[in-house]
Amino acid sequence: GAGSELYRGLGSVVVGGLSLSALITLLIVPPMMSLLLAPLEIRRQKRARTTAPTPEEYTPLPAHQAAGS
Repeated sequence: GAGSELYRGLGSVVVGGLSLSALITLLIVPPMMSLLLAPLEIRRQKRARTTAPTPEEYTPLPAHQAAGS
């Protein structure tokens, strides 16, 4: 028809854009997320180690104190 040349070009642009965005999503986003989140995870682990008592520091409460509080 009269406008088929226009729609053929538009279709190839749409398919190309969807393909490129799928490749970016599958191949680039996960490594970037791991690179960006790794320092935050290390910081969270350090904070958890400094605030939580170590097994050597932990002393259980006597039975009458643990049940009453």
